[in-house]
Amino acid sequence: MPAQTVDASQPQDTSLFIGLHSYTEAQSGIFFGRNDEIEQLTNLVKSNTLTIVFGKSGTGKTSLLNAGVFPRLRKNYCLPFRIRLEFHDDSPDLVSQIKNILKTEIDKYGFTVESYPGADTTLWEYFHKEPLWKSVTPILIFDQFEEIFTLAKRSRHFGNKELADYWEELADLIENSIPEKLKDRFLNDKEKIDYNYKSQQAKILFSFREEYLPEFETITSKIPSIKYSRFRLMQMNGNQAFDVITKTWKENIDKDEADKILGFFTSADNKNSSYDLMEIEPSLLSQVC
Repeated sequence: MPAQTVDASQPQDTSLFIGLHSYTEAQSGIFFGRNDEIEQLTNLVKSNTLTIVFGKSGTGKTSLLNAGVFPRLRKNYCLPFRIRLEFHDDSPDLVSQIKNILKTEIDKYGFTVESYPGADTTLWEYFHKEPLWKSVTPILIFDQFEEIFTLAKRSRHFGNKELADYWEELADLIENSIPEKLKDRFLNDKEKIDYNYKSQQAKILFSFREEYLPEFETITSKIPSIKYSRFRLMQMNGNQAFDVITKTWKENIDKDEADKILGFFTSADNKNSSYDLMEIEPSLLSQVC
């Protein structure tokens, strides 16, 4: 089921549980139970050019990114761009969608730039040339990225050539390969290149449902980095769920009441099982609460 987002400015019930919706960055203060995962994933993103995040539907990948990882990255002089590509008949081409989001977010946070990514500028070239990225690390975060294998293939609007061009742009950016159309310039006019094209600037994150992992394996020949930095988001255990319940409701619930709620997630044969062994889907926990 596609994740939904909810505006933090909208009225919330007193429980602050949001059901099937995803937590937004503005709701990071009420996002509990994933401290270890936030720390692990943030460190992976900081240490690698490409990170892939996968997990079953309902494990809370979007919430983890929005309310957990994004605030941490901002504190480390990073600018995360959440990108969910559109595949409608009237949608711009995929690379243009990325460029439009870059401009919108840069303006939103008031950064001063010499230029925005133009129609004829590759993403690789833009992230190497723009002075802003010498002091701020851009992180392109593609959420619900399995749609590149589902919606894109079902759409008549996005042909094989456009998808191939899109993957080529991402591959050049991730693997720090000089784009084909710029190679003659770099071979013949190196002395006129006024920026450090050998240093990688941008970071990328793909987040998707884990059943699509085999699809990603098919593009490792083009993007070898896909094989390395990986993070699988699991369901919550009982301790994490207990943390969510008690920290969200605070003084409005006691331990016995929290235990009763967790009892909904334990089969009759496992009533005495350890919280460590429980597996609880975060979205279902939120609905029950």
